[in-house]
Amino acid sequence: MKENLIAPSLSNHIEKNVKGYLNATFNFRDENYEKAFNNFISGENGILKGPFIDIKRPFKQAAPGFKNPLEIEPPFPPFEHQLKAFTNLSSNGKAPQNTLVVTGTGSGKTECFLIPVSDHCLRQKNKNIKGIKAIILYPMNALATDQAGRFSEFLLKDMKENLVNGSPTVTAGLFVGEDIEEKRKAHRSMGMSVDEDGKGGNFHLIDDREALHENPPDILLTNYKMLDYLLMKPEHESLWQSSGDKSCLQYLVLDEMHTFDGAQGSDVALLIRRLKSKLGLDNLTCVGTSATLLGEMGGDEVLTTFATRLFGETFTKTSIIPETRLTLEETFQDVKSFNDFIPNDQDISKPKNIENISDYIIQSTKAWFNEEVSAPIELGDKIKSHRLLYTILNELNNK
Repeated sequence: MKENLIAPSLSNHIEKNVKGYLNATFNFRDENYEKAFNNFISGENGILKGPFIDIKRPFKQAAPGFKNPLEIEPPFPPFEHQLKAFTNLSSNGKAPQNTLVVTGTGSGKTECFLIPVSDHCLRQKNKNIKGIKAIILYPMNALATDQAGRFSEFLLKDMKENLVNGSPTVTAGLFVGEDIEEKRKAHRSMGMSVDEDGKGGNFHLIDDREALHENPPDILLTNYKMLDYLLMKPEHESLWQSSGDKSCLQYLVLDEMHTFDGAQGSDVALLIRRLKSKLGLDNLTCVGTSATLLGEMGGDEVLTTFATRLFGETFTKTSIIPETRLTLEETFQDVKSFNDFIPNDQDISKPKNIENISDYIIQSTKAWFNEEVSAPIELGDKIKSHRLLYTILNELNNK
């Protein structure tokens, strides 16, 4: 791939920033060391490679007319692996099962547990059972905060069954580290923030600590260090109160489970055991998600052994939910005819007046399809209709 072709790409932007950071971090007095370092980060055989192209076929949708194991309706047609996760984690007339969702990026791993967990919480709330029913544990604050909006949007917008006179039956809260600025912006209820111009902003969860203690949410998003803090400090005891004699906590989810290895994994394993001991839990459903864990572990048996030791619960081969992708024929079955046009090098190797990635896309589609296309879905359909993509996938045998 020619350098001037990828100049406006995201990969080039990342490479530029990494080089700038490394150059600013290291300063050498010796010219030979400096030259060797520059070759290391910028040379042809240096640390930075690529960009590499990884083309994956689409995930397989659940079969039409599938049987929904939940009482609530998913707000979208689920992928096959999502439906399997719904079945595993559903508490609708059965006990939910320990589950490991090990599917690729963009596969909707969050929805794999968010929807069945919310379904369970709604059923419990309708029985007037109060208290935390699910804990979603993240390796860091940034991930928890990032996912908070998705949880709130689902409970307030996508899960129609959850709303009674506009108010959510199932609630979710965010409990992470805070500073003065965050405290000033804390929310006592779920909703959507309003911008200064009066327009709607981002969805948010309950993150006011006083409100969380007064009325513990059904779903709690936090990180493992904060969970340790919440279990240890007496002032947070009210957070663990339930309306029954025993805790109603049913689900514990470790998102990005591959980060909980080594010493950190040992800390989290002990934390989980302390949680179960403190709340007197003997029936906790454990869930782990990761886009890379199955490949890193090298097999089902190693993965289930790791999960069993981490959670202190039994995982078997049936606990693992891998991704299912369309075959090559299924991917292109709706393409009636392929576009075989190949532009000349002048059209594709020398884009003009490129200021951003949108300019690059428009000029490239003009060269390949004689049309200016920038809308993502339309662009995807155009690329899919070109024989070059089919040829590349066929040659790579991308499984």
